[in-house]
This record gives sequence, structure tokens and C-alpha cells, in this order.
Amino acid sequence: MPNILCIITFFNCLQKYFCIGKLLQASRLKIFWTPCVAHYIDLILEEIEKISKVKKVVAQTISLVGFIYNHSLVLNLLRQKVEMELIRHGVTWFASNFLQLQRLHNLKQKIRTMFTSQEWSNLKVSDEAKGRKASAIVLQVSFWEDIVHALKAMGHLIKVLRLVNNEKNPCNGFRISVNGGCKESN
Repeated sequence: MPNILCIITFFNCLQKYFCIGKLLQASRLKIFWTPCVAHYIDLILEEIEKISKVKKVVAQTISLVGFIYNHSLVLNLLRQKVEMELIRHGVTWFASNFLQLQRLHNLKQKIRTMFTSQEWSNLKVSDEAKGRKASAIVLQVSFWEDIVHALKAMGHLIKVLRLVNNEKNPCNGFRISVNGGCKESN
């Protein structure tokens, strides 16, 4: 079937273009419409973040990272102890939250060491309410268990999201063949 066109609409325009896509499909038999996969994955991630355990750990992570980045002495200590930034940006808001959790999980031991170090204790902010709260979060075993829980729930979806939303190597991996099946393109 030559001259087949597949229209993929971006999620901000989904409602608007849904009707247009259906009208085009009805009038032109070689036009196919499909919504953006990245949008649906993002919606799934949004739903996962509504799970109480995941919601709580994301809020704690945002609070912890916000505390660190809002206090220059703490941030400097982090950079000395961890030698890596905590913030990683993803393709969507929910992917960014996942990447944040993943980064914390990967740096767990270094972050815990930082919050139990003499250098941390010497900082004035360590005795303030926000400092004690940040330290308590990091030292809670349940915080790290909840991060693992969230990572298990979101991990595979993030891999797919990265695949379908990759600007360097667009995901043109599959074409619809004449008989209606899928075959991998080269």
C-alpha cells in the first residue's frame, strides 16, 4: 500500500484533533490516526504517583532535594561527599520525579553518610527544624524502601517513555505491513 500516512497527535491537542483525525480517517482510507504514546505513558505515571506510598515518597524527595538546593553550605557538602548532582530532568514532569528517585536510590549510601558526618553536624542548619526534618527523612529505612517500591512501579514505563520520546534517535522502529502485521524497520 503506497502513500500511507499515519498522523500522531501531541497530547496537548488530543481533544481538538481527535475529531479531525476520525474525520480524516473516514474520508481517506490510507490515513491512520493515533494519539501520542508518550502522553498515555505520562498519564499512567501520573496515576502511579497517586498511590499513597509513591505520593508520600515523591513529596519527601521534593522536600529533601529542595532543602539541599536551598542551603548553599549543605549543597557544597553534598557536592563534596556525593560528587554528583541530585537533580535530573526527564522528558515529562512525572519522568523527572522518577529520575529523582532513581538518583537518590543510586546515591543512598553517600547521602546517608553525608547526613551522619561530622561536617553535617557542624553546620548551623543541621540543628534547625528543616535540617532535622531532612536528616530524619534520609535516615528513615521506610523512605528508602518506598523509593524501591516506586522505582519498581515506574521503571519499565520510563524505559518505554525514553524510547518513544527520544529526539536523537526517533522511534520509527515499526511500520505497518500490507498484511496488517508489524515488522521492524531498519
